[in-house]
Amino acid sequence: MEKTNAILTLARDIATAWDWTAEFEQPATNRLDIYLPSVEQVVNVAAGFVVKQLGYLGAITGLNCAHENQAPEALYHFCRDNAIITLRAQITSPLNGLPSLGQIIPNAKNLERHLHQICAASTENSWRYYFPVDEFHLELKTENEKITAFTLAADAVPVANQTLDWQQTLEILTHIYQASPQAHRLAYCLGLEQLAEVNVPPRAQALRLVLAELERIDETIQMLGEIEKTAGFTPFVVTQPKGAAPFWNWINLMGSTQAIIPGGVSADLSASRANEILAALHTLDAQLRGALDQITNDPQYQQCLQGKNKRSSRQTDLMGVTGPLARAAGVPRDLRGDAPYAGYPNYSVNLVLETAGDLFAGLMVLLVELGESIQLIRQALHNLPTGGLAAQMPPAIPAGEAISRVEAPQGELFYFLKSDGSVIPQNVSVCTPTACNFNSVMKFTIDTPLSDLPLVMSGCLPASIFKNRSLHIQDLANVV
Repeated sequence: MEKTNAILTLARDIATAWDWTAEFEQPATNRLDIYLPSVEQVVNVAAGFVVKQLGYLGAITGLNCAHENQAPEALYHFCRDNAIITLRAQITSPLNGLPSLGQIIPNAKNLERHLHQICAASTENSWRYYFPVDEFHLELKTENEKITAFTLAADAVPVANQTLDWQQTLEILTHIYQASPQAHRLAYCLGLEQLAEVNVPPRAQALRLVLAELERIDETIQMLGEIEKTAGFTPFVVTQPKGAAPFWNWINLMGSTQAIIPGGVSADLSASRANEILAALHTLDAQLRGALDQITNDPQYQQCLQGKNKRSSRQTDLMGVTGPLARAAGVPRDLRGDAPYAGYPNYSVNLVLETAGDLFAGLMVLLVELGESIQLIRQALHNLPTGGLAAQMPPAIPAGEAISRVEAPQGELFYFLKSDGSVIPQNVSVCTPTACNFNSVMKFTIDTPLSDLPLVMSGCLPASIFKNRSLHIQDLANVV
């Protein structure tokens, strides 16, 4: 807590140095809201944050304040460890006149595009929800078979429905985010529980951890399968049906993808089923050791992956990259340890780091983190608390704002929730890790052979993204 307080104090000092009229509010012990007189001042204060390495730009939220007879509000969320600093300013100028943080934060324009989409939607509808979907449109320019430039656009779903209650919103999220549904449900429920000041029972917290880590294992295995298929490697042992098939079955035993509910979980895990999971984890652990031996003793993996899409620790940090991609470049960023949630405060989370920042380092992080997920699930199942599965949620959620962050399989998943005290959300905004990570991955493909692109994408991005992308390539050498 001392470290968090020092971060928030420094943020307050930086903001005051740029604008003495700034106002401050601390809605939670780990949060600081800084109200600035104009969006233009956000650029100045953000520059100070970058110089002092006060955190990364984790998300940008837009609030429609028409019901309060006020202009829309832009919220820029900077994160460092457990601390969240939010720069807030009303948008009084036209959308095309909004200042950009792109000159000081390389990945800001991608998040700012979402802000423009939100504000554009608000001119037509009283929107309440903003859900970016992992569907990407990628345009590449090449010359002599090398990538020279790229343009990336991500779709989003602004929803103006006035009648969705909190539970219906959760079900829509589960439908939209069919990749990492446990992570999305968990992030949403954590925010809801913050607003309602509800304490989830210890047994439910532990079971949430088990569900989250099972999902991480399943998605990591899918990603490893894409890498081996794209590179033409001998199949990793862990990606074979014997290792991969049971994971969704286990999650189904816990009540399918809807097991995480506001207040806790919807289904218990019996001792016999817990033992089945432990036995299968034992098998997977042995397969994992075989896979690690496979890639460390066979030079084809280093030859194919080393040096590709290489990023320094500072570049990775500044671009706000999260998840295994960040840890492969030596950035010690993992919310399970930095800002523990659900059952994670009660168990030991070992940080897995590599320093090379290339595809081989990323592969090593994925494999070693599989072992860490196995150990976490073992810890939880061997020490499952007794007690209830869910706390009682109030019929209406108290007025207020909440921010929740979870370590999804691909990185930080950010949720912003706002309630006006009714049964209907006033605002729900989501920032997924994929858009930020995709943009940074593409930035480091400049001047690399076009033929490397499939391997780079499969080595850095979730398997689900390959079903949701469009690609256009323009060869400048053939343009007259």
